[in-house]
Amino acid sequence: MKKITGKNFMICILCITFIGTLFYIANIKPDDEQRIPPVDNLSNINILVYMKPTNSYESPFLKEPVTEILTGDKNIYFLETSHIKDKNEIILNPRQGCAVESAALMNPTMKVYLFIFNTNRTLNYSNETKNIVKQLMSYKNIAIRHISLATYFENSPMNKWWNSTRGPNSSQWFTSHMSDVLRYLTLWKFSGIYLDLDVVIKKSLEHLTNFVCAESSIDVAAGVIGFDSLDVGRRFANACLYEIITNFRGDDWGYNGPGVITRTLKKICNTDIVSEMTSDRCDGFKVLPPSAFYPIRWKEWKQYFNIENKKATMKSIENSYAIHVWNKHSQSTAIKVGSAVPYAEIANQYCPKVYNNCGDTF
Repeated sequence: MKKITGKNFMICILCITFIGTLFYIANIKPDDEQRIPPVDNLSNINILVYMKPTNSYESPFLKEPVTEILTGDKNIYFLETSHIKDKNEIILNPRQGCAVESAALMNPTMKVYLFIFNTNRTLNYSNETKNIVKQLMSYKNIAIRHISLATYFENSPMNKWWNSTRGPNSSQWFTSHMSDVLRYLTLWKFSGIYLDLDVVIKKSLEHLTNFVCAESSIDVAAGVIGFDSLDVGRRFANACLYEIITNFRGDDWGYNGPGVITRTLKKICNTDIVSEMTSDRCDGFKVLPPSAFYPIRWKEWKQYFNIENKKATMKSIENSYAIHVWNKHSQSTAIKVGSAVPYAEIANQYCPKVYNNCGDTF
């Protein structure tokens, strides 16, 4: 038997080390892939947050914890984030209540969730809020939940981002940016349709899936987003979270909302032109025209509050799924209940319980 020399021994060690290194490299995934794991078991996604009892708080008014498992795509989500940080009173105004009621009324076979996010364990509810919630809870397909903000990110690809210096603590507009981020995270967790709280739903949304709506010929909005639980919806949900994790900007107010879905569409559809973002080009994902959910542009929001040109306004929204009243601009414009302005008449028809039980002002 030939004696192994020290030189030969070292060569053997180096060969083994080299082969081991190649095997390790061949089997490790890039960091980007590890951050957004492939979605193989959708049922696991549906229970991530809701199986943990610390994720929801009991309150003097809304005592139901978030424990149910959300499955399927027939869910509509509204997110109340205006009192997300360092406030212990929830104020749900009549227009927000109207949005939730209209969704439930026009979609009786879908479950409508209002998620109230906050960092506080104990919340108080104003008398106005209690009255609005009373009207909403008369619908069997509405559920209202108070959710812990921090635990909502657990067991998701965004948990590290949430705790990082590049995460929410870098934001100059924390509340606004959390509203942006939470809509994408919610649809990643559960699938279904996200809606802003300044809409009134006029038609059933049940057949809509994997869609957004253009705000204009050059902009895609994020006020309504639908992702299903199958391949197309999961691909877009993953891509949107990855976009936030890698490109979040705390110094830009609008970058993390419509910008996220717009940049995602540009990559997947391989075009920068909104009109070219067709279902065929976008792997089955649909970009609906502005007339579907934004029939009145934000610059013309006063049309909903004026009696002048009412006929033209009502004609322009006739075939839309919803109206969007652009709360950022219109929130301080009061409407007397019983008024003949377009917004009042639409509310009376599509959210009658909230509208007729909110006092003198809507």
